Amino acid sequence: MKISNNTKVLILLRIKLNQNEKIDLLKPKELRSVICYLQNSKLEPKDLVKTNQQSLALNIEKELGIKAIRLNALLNRGISLGFSLNNWSQLGIWVISIFDKEYPIFFRIRNRKNQPFLIFGCGDINIINSGGLAVIGSRNANNKAIKYAFETGRKLAQNHITIISGGAKGIDSSSVDGSLINNGKSVIVSGSDLERMVVIKKFRDFIMDNKLTIISMEVPNARWTPGRAMARNKFIYILSNAALVVECEDKKGGTWSGAIENLKSSWVPLYVRENHENALGNEELLNRGASKDSCINLSKINMPSINYSELTINEIAIIEDTNIANIKRKITRKKISCLDYPIEKESMKEDSNQDTSKQIDLKL
Repeated sequence: MKISNNTKVLILLRIKLNQNEKIDLLKPKELRSVICYLQNSKLEPKDLVKTNQQSLALNIEKELGIKAIRLNALLNRGISLGFSLNNWSQLGIWVISIFDKEYPIFFRIRNRKNQPFLIFGCGDINIINSGGLAVIGSRNANNKAIKYAFETGRKLAQNHITIISGGAKGIDSSSVDGSLINNGKSVIVSGSDLERMVVIKKFRDFIMDNKLTIISMEVPNARWTPGRAMARNKFIYILSNAALVVECEDKKGGTWSGAIENLKSSWVPLYVRENHENALGNEELLNRGASKDSCINLSKINMPSINYSELTINEIAIIEDTNIANIKRKITRKKISCLDYPIEKESMKEDSNQDTSKQIDLKL
C-alpha cells in the first residue's frame, strides 16, 4: 500500500524513528495547531517539505511559537523515514493518517478532539471501516465465559459480522478464534507489539486470507505497557456498531474502565452477558444502563448510515477523494449542511417540510 505524502510528514513530526536519535517530537496539541494553521492557509502537511520549507517554518514559528529549527530537524529525517517504511513494508505493515480516505470515519465523528493522527496496521484495510460487534472481557475468565466468547465469535461469523477485539488472552482471543475458525472476519486493536504480532503464524495465515486485520495507534516496535493497553480500549468501542462485555471485574481493570467510558460517552450500545456465576462487574454494568445480551439483535448490527453533517469540509473531501471546491459546490447544490459549512437558514426553513433525509446518508 502506498503511503501518502501527508502521512509521511505526520510520521516525521510525531514518531521516533531511531532509538538512538535525540529529537524533540511535536506534542499532540502542537501538531493539531500546525495542522489547523496549514488548513487555514489552504495548505497541507506535505507542503512543509516543499521548496518553500524554510519560509513556511518561519511563519509557523511566528504564529505558533514552534521553533523553525526544531521543525526542520524533524522534517529532515528522510533517510531514517525511508528505512522505517521499508522495514514496515517487509512485514506487510501499512500506515494511514487523518489525511487518508481509508482512515476510520467513526474516529472522526466519535473521537474528533482526540482522534489519533496515525494508525499502523496489517491486513485488509477495508475491514476497519466495516463496523461490527466489539467483544470484550477479562483475561482470567472462567471456562464457561471462554466457551461463550468462542460461540459468540462463531455466530458472528455465520451472520457475516466482524468481531472487534483487543486481542488479549481470555475472552478477547477466544471470540476472535471462534470467528476466524468459522471463516469470519476480525479486527484486533492492539496497544503495542504490532511488529511481533504480525509474524505469529496463527495470525499471519488469517491476515494473508484477508480475514484478520491488526491495527495499533502506537509505532510498530512499541512494547506493552499498562498505559498503552488502557489507552487502546476506547478505540475498540469507537470502531464498532455495538459492544458485548462477556465477563468483567467489579470497578477495576481495563474491561471495566472501557465499558464505563463507553456508557459515559454513548459511543455505541453496550450489552452485557447475564452471568450466573455472580461476576459483580457484569451486574454493576447492567445497573448502570447496559442491556442484557439476550437483547442483541444480530440482524441490526450493521454499518449505520453516515451523517455528513457531523464531518468537516476537509474530511468529506478526503473521504470522497476530491477537492474542497467540488465538495462546496455539491453541498450548496444539494442544500446539505456540514460542521464548518452550514447552509443558509432560509434554505433550511424552505426544505423543513420536504425531504429531511438529505441530512442523512449523503452520497456526493
